Amino acid sequence: MNAYDGQDAPSGEARNEITQMEASFVRLTNAIAERESRLVALNETAIGARREAEKANKSKSTLLAAASHDLRQPIHAMGLLIGGIDRKALPARSRETVDHLAVLMQETVGLFNSILDMSKLEAGTFTAKQVPVDLVALFSRIEAEISPRAQNTGALIKVEMPRDRTFVQGDENALYRILSNLLVNAIEYAQEGAIELRTENKGKVCTLIVADKGPGLNMNALDASGSDYRSDLKGYGLGLSISFALAAAMKSELTFTSPESGGTQFSLSLQTCEPPVEEAGNDLTSSRLRKHVSGLKIIFLEDSADVHAATLEGLKQLGCSVAAFTSPEQARRAIRNARAPFVLITDLDLGRGHSAGNVIEEALARTPHLISVIITTATRLEANNQWVEHEKIHFIEKPFSIGRLASLIRFVAR
Repeated sequence: MNAYDGQDAPSGEARNEITQMEASFVRLTNAIAERESRLVALNETAIGARREAEKANKSKSTLLAAASHDLRQPIHAMGLLIGGIDRKALPARSRETVDHLAVLMQETVGLFNSILDMSKLEAGTFTAKQVPVDLVALFSRIEAEISPRAQNTGALIKVEMPRDRTFVQGDENALYRILSNLLVNAIEYAQEGAIELRTENKGKVCTLIVADKGPGLNMNALDASGSDYRSDLKGYGLGLSISFALAAAMKSELTFTSPESGGTQFSLSLQTCEPPVEEAGNDLTSSRLRKHVSGLKIIFLEDSADVHAATLEGLKQLGCSVAAFTSPEQARRAIRNARAPFVLITDLDLGRGHSAGNVIEEALARTPHLISVIITTATRLEANNQWVEHEKIHFIEKPFSIGRLASLIRFVAR
């Protein structure tokens, strides 16, 4: 008996149709299997390419971090040496040349810092802190550094200090960089117009505002939000893109508007908070300590001869009592023998693979006498995470001016 007993057997034509359908099904199944195999292969290739890209990105960041120290050292030394020239003793024409060199050095410093910042942000190695930031102290530092630059261009900087001693939750160094970038950008584009730095408080939110009367941004080409530092900001300077990225890293948002009166207004809103416990009860009389650091004991460690000499001269001009060393062991011995409050200023990379780690740890162990540690570095990528979070440790990235270092010393000595 066969399958068709009792039933009509399919005709020859029907059997051919069935055979063709079976063949088509087999071809379709094979095609699907082949496409699945291709997709799996493509996916594996994509995963491999992504891993290679991530590895290359990490290698790029590591290379940049390693190279930046060597690149920054001569630039840093030149900036310190130019800053240490007594302009009053020079003829008018030489003074103009030195002033022009100083401006060019500032631009070079800004470019170095911007490139390194963007590299850290793209590599995901930057982590924003969320700690109380004293806006009066922050605005004072910014005013001290930015005002001379504005005067050279004829721009007028108006810094309106918060009426009360306002603290906001954020990353002090990121805020410093954001506001500095915005003000420098305004100086460049506002020319001789007025530039304002102020705050507006509403409830538990404090908005930091930088406004200028310049030509403004092209609002047709941009949105009023740039949390992802979009590519359309590149024509407005790297510093502006970095400002948006740093704001996003702090879980905040930097926005801008173009008022009818002209110019551009940038706004960054942050939550206000209580001052740190050790700050409670302090009043603004401590501000005089920020201005006068004469006699402040400093232990200074720097292995580069040019940077060492230029920085030492600048610290002496501030009236500080400086014990300067090029050897880590010498600095550690001085820290152990310290019997009075001191500030440690040290380069992080001491050359030939040596780090200031032991020196910094030695200082931190001397808590009763240690005021603060200022780490000068080309990058924080290799810094101990515990240092980044430590309340007594501050970083200042090379290249920097003596004026900026002085501002930080005044800040930590408050």
